[in-house]
Amino acid sequence: MTPLDHRTAGTPDASRIPATLKVSPRFVLWKFEDRDGKPTKVPYQANGRRASSTDRTTWTTFEAAMAAATGYEGIGIMLGDGLAGIDLDHCRDAATGVIEEWARAVIDHVDSYTEVSPSGEGIHILVTASDTLPETAAKRRGTVEFYQRDRYLTVTGNAIGNRGLRNVSLAATHAQLFPYAGNPTHDTPSTFDLRPSPSVGDDVVLAAARRAANGDATSRLLDGDYAGYDSPSEARFALVNRLVF
Repeated sequence: MTPLDHRTAGTPDASRIPATLKVSPRFVLWKFEDRDGKPTKVPYQANGRRASSTDRTTWTTFEAAMAAATGYEGIGIMLGDGLAGIDLDHCRDAATGVIEEWARAVIDHVDSYTEVSPSGEGIHILVTASDTLPETAAKRRGTVEFYQRDRYLTVTGNAIGNRGLRNVSLAATHAQLFPYAGNPTHDTPSTFDLRPSPSVGDDVVLAAARRAANGDATSRLLDGDYAGYDSPSEARFALVNRLVF
């Protein structure tokens, strides 16, 4: 796997950002400010005043944000009106560019515009959504978080692959990434992580997966038999969810 180039916060690589994202006047600038002892990404307008995620008059065009980017950490895009984001935290080695396998499975499954976060350690996926999540839906499980309105995501242009912005069902994607959420037959864990627990060896996890009630189907996936799935990436994603369980 070829390591990805690491970009720190700053003016994004505009050439890698899909044109469909640039046409809407929903951009802001951002910089770090200390809040309760933590550096927080605070949004700003191109005129230097604070921006608000709920006030469209404080948002601007892509061109205006890029022109004003000097002096800020970078630019961001406000979500809502069908634009949503999926945030994968702590899944990439900023020095080598290597992405953890669980995050690769999510990226391949969602298959929409994907880029490296300003820290170099996270991944942002932007999608257009054909539906919305109910307010009661869990928005975060472990290192995966869904955003659909009233906030912004940073935009770096440090794209992974050449994926364009894709339309997805948020409800279906949420159900696939958060298999416990809303399922009355399972307790919803307080924290959920797509990665297997580091305290359990791979051999133990694989043996348990093959012995489970759906062990025959899991074994076929482990052996590379993807029959019944539309694509290898969908099959791999199904396998990740089985191993997590």
